[in-house]
Amino acid sequence: MKRLLLDLWQIEFHIRVHIALVKWIYRRLPFLGKFFSMLMDRAMLTLYGIDLKSVSINIAKLSIAHPAGVLLGGNGICSTGRVAIMAGVKFVAHSPRNDEYLARQKLARVFELGDNIVISANSVIIGPVSICD
Repeated sequence: MKRLLLDLWQIEFHIRVHIALVKWIYRRLPFLGKFFSMLMDRAMLTLYGIDLKSVSINIAKLSIAHPAGVLLGGNGICSTGRVAIMAGVKFVAHSPRNDEYLARQKLARVFELGDNIVISANSVIIGPVSICD
């Protein structure tokens, strides 16, 4: 019971639940899902200051302790492990004319991250990029 109450209190838990819920809505409601997911992602920007496209995030254990100013682009961020993101982190991509970017965007894997990755405050990651464990 104590663990459940702690989870409900933490912003990280809210963000993980939000991403899972938006992905579920996007997949289950064929026509309205895209619209609702867009609205819910804008709500995250308003509530926490985190700009994201939930459908393109595929991280097993995401931790965003201080979400202010975080931009997780809609290009595809993948990880099979744990990823900790601090305040002010930006994931941006090269020009859409870049061949490697286009190939990775089709797979929704522009940013491939390993296990136990910590991305410190105010970092800017320009993809396509792969970061090992």
